[in-house]
Amino acid sequence: ASSPAPAESEGAGFAAPPPADEQPRGASSTEVPPELAERIKAKFGENCRYERACGDLVGVDCNAAVDGPYHYVRRDSLEVVSRCGGACMGGACTDCPPEAWTCPTY
Repeated sequence: ASSPAPAESEGAGFAAPPPADEQPRGASSTEVPPELAERIKAKFGENCRYERACGDLVGVDCNAAVDGPYHYVRRDSLEVVSRCGGACMGGACTDCPPEAWTCPTY
């Protein structure tokens, strides 16, 4: 009688991920329009990607996890508002995160 219980709990575990996948899909800030992704790569390089947005600003991650720069840019012009991430190691940090970034940071 104890054998069916583990099978059921495993099944429940497999059923749990789909709702989690649906939540980010519904949040517009996690969806990057293809043209914006292309503009970011064209301006900042192939190693850079849209990470998230906050108001009119976009976070551009250029492999910050491995000491690459992280840029806060204006969504429309891609003008850099501040440079953070790995840029800090060379003393090139500017206003991290910028005052205009009113969303939570992590």
